[in-house]
Amino acid sequence: MWTWDPAAAAPGLVLSGIAPCARLLTLEGMACGPSGAGLTLLGAPVRAERLHDRVIADYTVTLGGEVAVRATWMPTHGLDGVDLFVEASTPTVGEVADLRLIIGGSMPGARSIQVARASHVPEHRGELGFMPPAVEATITLVRDPAFAGRAYVELVLPLGLAGVERPSITSGLLPRYAFFGGDLERGVVVRGRVRGAWVPDGEAELQADALWHAFRSLPPALD
Repeated sequence: MWTWDPAAAAPGLVLSGIAPCARLLTLEGMACGPSGAGLTLLGAPVRAERLHDRVIADYTVTLGGEVAVRATWMPTHGLDGVDLFVEASTPTVGEVADLRLIIGGSMPGARSIQVARASHVPEHRGELGFMPPAVEATITLVRDPAFAGRAYVELVLPLGLAGVERPSITSGLLPRYAFFGGDLERGVVVRGRVRGAWVPDGEAELQADALWHAFRSLPPALD
């Protein structure tokens, strides 16, 4: 079962049963600049509500100007999964320069964390390891015998994505995604989407590819 944990320093989802130590689709914070340095935590939401089958949380962060962030976690139709939609805007006159929203997750003790698709990613890394995004998509497969015959798949498309940091199997960290990466002006709304889902382990690669094709056809905008 997926459960939203708003009280954590990085609000996101926790799982019961299959991977109780996992934290998935978490909002790690916001930063300015390509290195992701000076990460600012989002803090407690200024508003949070459950609307039908989704959780919506609003945050306000000050980074040279005020930034409003809305995050929506909602079940993925037809899958044991969740989509995280994010959007950011500013009421401040002028620009919030080179804004980055960092999304990540962890699965401590996982046997394998594999980036299965990351086309045309240059080898250059920023200060914290962020690289320019894949041309097509980043697909991550996480496997462990404790998952009872299932594997975790995480997908993100390059729309709205500024960089990807590789996973770390030793620390159980999943890829970290830096969204947006541009100057934010009043009246502009930037958006992005990440999907996490459980699939049968024996069909994980085929399922991940099918999920990617379905995922890429969806617009990143919030409804």
